[in-house]
Amino acid sequence: MACLCRCFPRTSEARWKMLFVMGTMFGLLGTLLATGGPLFMHYTFFDIFHTHVVDTVTVSSTRSWGYERWQTYNSETNPYYLSFTFYNLSNADYFGPNAPPNPFATHDNTDSSNNTHGNTNNNNNSNSTHDNNTHNSKRQDILHLPRYNQIGPYVYRRFKYKEDVWFHADKESIQYRDKTWYVWEPTLSCPNCSEDDLITNVNPAYLKLMQHTSGEFQMQYAAGGKELYRIISFMNTTFVEDYCRAAYGETLVAELSPLLMSIDHTLNDKHASRNVFYAVWANATSPPDHLTPGELNRWRGWLLCDSTSKSDICPGSTGSGITMETARRLFAPEEADSLTNSSSATLGGPWAIAQTDRFVRLELQRRFDLTEQHMDIILNWLSSHFQEYLIEPFLVRKFNLTIIADLAYAQWGNATPLKGQSIADKYRGLFSRGNPEIWFLGANFTFTTSMARTFLSGPFGVSNPDNALAFLYEFFVPNPDFTRWGFASTIDSYQLSAPLTALRYFDDLIISNYTGIRIQLARALGGDLITQRSVRDLLWTCSDPLLEFVYPEDSSCYLMKNNTVSELNVVNSGISHISQIYQYERWQDQTSIYVWGNELPVRGVANGGQFEPFLMKKHDESLTYWEDYLMRTVDLVRQGETDDNYDIRLWRYVYSPETWAPSEFFYQPVNGMANMTNSSNTLPFYWSEWNMRGVPKENRTVEGLDPTDVLSDSSCFYVEPYTGFLMQRESRFAVNTWLPWEAGQNWFDVYYRQHRLPDGGFYPLVRWSETVKINKKQADEFYNQVVVVLFVRTIVTWATMAIGVVICGTALLLWVMAGRYLWVFQQEKSHFALATATQRMTSQDDFLFLEPGDVSATLVARLQQQQLRRSSQLAQSSTRPPSRKPTNLRWTSINTERRPLSESSDACSSETTS
Repeated sequence: MACLCRCFPRTSEARWKMLFVMGTMFGLLGTLLATGGPLFMHYTFFDIFHTHVVDTVTVSSTRSWGYERWQTYNSETNPYYLSFTFYNLSNADYFGPNAPPNPFATHDNTDSSNNTHGNTNNNNNSNSTHDNNTHNSKRQDILHLPRYNQIGPYVYRRFKYKEDVWFHADKESIQYRDKTWYVWEPTLSCPNCSEDDLITNVNPAYLKLMQHTSGEFQMQYAAGGKELYRIISFMNTTFVEDYCRAAYGETLVAELSPLLMSIDHTLNDKHASRNVFYAVWANATSPPDHLTPGELNRWRGWLLCDSTSKSDICPGSTGSGITMETARRLFAPEEADSLTNSSSATLGGPWAIAQTDRFVRLELQRRFDLTEQHMDIILNWLSSHFQEYLIEPFLVRKFNLTIIADLAYAQWGNATPLKGQSIADKYRGLFSRGNPEIWFLGANFTFTTSMARTFLSGPFGVSNPDNALAFLYEFFVPNPDFTRWGFASTIDSYQLSAPLTALRYFDDLIISNYTGIRIQLARALGGDLITQRSVRDLLWTCSDPLLEFVYPEDSSCYLMKNNTVSELNVVNSGISHISQIYQYERWQDQTSIYVWGNELPVRGVANGGQFEPFLMKKHDESLTYWEDYLMRTVDLVRQGETDDNYDIRLWRYVYSPETWAPSEFFYQPVNGMANMTNSSNTLPFYWSEWNMRGVPKENRTVEGLDPTDVLSDSSCFYVEPYTGFLMQRESRFAVNTWLPWEAGQNWFDVYYRQHRLPDGGFYPLVRWSETVKINKKQADEFYNQVVVVLFVRTIVTWATMAIGVVICGTALLLWVMAGRYLWVFQQEKSHFALATATQRMTSQDDFLFLEPGDVSATLVARLQQQQLRRSSQLAQSSTRPPSRKPTNLRWTSINTERRPLSESSDACSSETTS
């Protein structure tokens, strides 16, 4: 302190100058810290923080920080649960097949066979955009609205992992496959709920059939096409295989003679040639040497242990081990049950039966003294090399076929293979109500093999239900055109040629004997318009009986799939361009999809929960997201923020209104519904938000929906703005089906002539929710990785600003002190100047010439007193010269002690008084 006092200047002039300089320096430093510090932290620290965040969120190898979370979707540490609530049609009796007559029904009682057929071209997207207002006046009067009650929730846990993960060499892309499965969680579901609970509702599969066939009357003929498909499929497989087996003996007899004649011609010894054949057939692995190409071709397929055979049933390079004597007996025509016995050659013999009959096999093994291995070798030879190289070429030549599969068409068209016998006679009892007429056209009508093949399985083959509809439609127009089936271009519908008359007769048999009964049976088994199914069937395993009958290749009617592995997905890693992080490059091994008939590019963030970091820097607050459930790119729009998730500030996003808006591209008829018909096994599924939020009132013709609320009915995405990480997702979807306008008049013309369901209305099937959010451990990890860094940055920024403000305050204080000392210095300077002037004026007797404004009032009074005192002294001693230095003025005290002016004035007053 003493040192500081010694260093501190003693004069006011030096003090205010020093304080002013120090204040200026402190002011500059404080301003730099208060303004430059935050700017420095914002840019320099933000670059460091940006790099840290990018390294945290990107995945470029299995060692990346977020790889495990990305690879497992947090499904282990953070379980995913799907909650399903089903809509149950409580007043189904008013809409089922046994409903009381509807007095407002628009159908007449004419026979359905007299209905006029419209165009039956299949168009899954027939539900295009409609102007609903034009149909309000056309809606039939409804006695009762469909009334629903909600059953659930039924909760399942979802497990999802990425398999076959592979990072491209440049680390720019990652490819993988998603494996997903669901597990029933009874403890989280509603009390006493089971997967076997039955739900009653409108059957989407029945509506799908109506869309495909344009009505119940046409559906019968589509089912007829299915019967044709069943018949020809059976003939192409079972019948052809059985016929080839039955031709073992015939083929052996026909093909063995030229081979033996060739050997006889070479050896000129019939007995020796037979022994050569037996030895080569049983134990050689290649044909004899020194054969001409023609002779070598005859041996093709004859070797029991051919080295070119893919079968490894032979014991090795030594052949089968069958002796020559046993081989002779197997080919002896006089030997009972031999391969070339006359009865075997006609009927296929026991060797054909032994393929499937264990007792016949054992009998043949005992009769010819064969081992179990010998029997395996012979039967394998008959069904493989012998059939491929001998039987099939023999039958193709015999019946003038192109390929062996044409055998079925030859039998169907003209019954030549079975010599006029029907397959139904050979396989009697295999199918219910089997009539011989439907298995071949009969003797009166004959199709060539090529004509039968074209008609049944060509590009327009009627074994396809849609093609069957198109073919049968020609019977109801004035000038039928059968050119695509290979018939004459114009044939009068009343003067059809014999083949067409046969086909019409054939189709009538199918409709009368099969289709009607099968449709009624399928409806009774759950394929009706109003059906009852279990929760398990509705979600995972449903196969509609009626749909299976008409469209067997696509009969599923479930909502979701379980235990699935997706096609290849490729996403951008964001290493080079962080704005492209987790953007799809390929989804389900496709860069574009054509679900709705037009090209839809795959674009948007993958369903992995990661968006572009630092959302606050984006000018556009919307996010682009590829929604797997809706199979399209959707825009997410920001709708406020929240900090309910472990006090982490999150931005809330929802689907943009365009997602649910009417669209010609997606064939979305009304607002609030997303058309998913073509993406869900062509079932008429329409996805919406809960309670049909946003759907016009005229399309919500049901009772039992809850009041709508934006946040409680909508899907929400909660994104952390710095990292772009999806902290929480609340998916809320409802699945509905739709009955188009005027469907009651156009579709239900056979079984539901008293149709009551409101046309143009949507019928809710199920609603489900999926809430995914981070847990406490993940929140702590995020806190350590991001929040702590941000907190340090904030503390350092505010501390820098605070220090700068304090220093600026210190500078201000120094400036105030400098101003005080400047004022003192100026006062001292004025005092000194006044004293000097006074001394000068007093010594020169010129004070009488001072103006009052030149000095202060106190000084004037003082000078006046001195003037009076001096005048009195001059009067007393006029003879003595005046003194140059007035002794009664204390100049020394003024000049040396520098007392204040008030003290000097008081001293002068006291002297004057004395």
